[in-house]
Amino acid sequence: MVDPGAVTERLSQILRGEDVILETLHPEMVPQEFVQGVVVLRCDPLILRYRLEGRMGYERALENAMAEALGVVSAEAYSSFPERKVVEVDTTVGRPEGVCARVLRLLRSPGVGRKRISWLDRAPLLDLIASRSIEIEVGG
Repeated sequence: MVDPGAVTERLSQILRGEDVILETLHPEMVPQEFVQGVVVLRCDPLILRYRLEGRMGYERALENAMAEALGVVSAEAYSSFPERKVVEVDTTVGRPEGVCARVLRLLRSPGVGRKRISWLDRAPLLDLIASRSIEIEVGG
């Protein structure tokens, strides 16, 4: 069990006067005064489940894919920080280097090319994610 107050207090001590990149699934625990930008890496939930299943098994991959389909981490970021600080980046295709370049470009150009990503417009998505058998051709 994590004590959010203790995490926030410790982060305040660590982040004082430093420029850091912090990876977290819980942006609400990061003190706002230290945040210059929030990057939410998004991935098509079907592809995400496919990528994660071999590493963590069906159940955990399904849980992660469902959370991505519903935009759980993204919603936390938007509820914890001003919208102007939040950048969502689709990582479904491309190499890490390309994603990194895209993130840097978005962070350096406030408001330019920023958009919210939603997977919910794909009607059968949740049923497909939960399906035990997925055949996906992954490119890039």
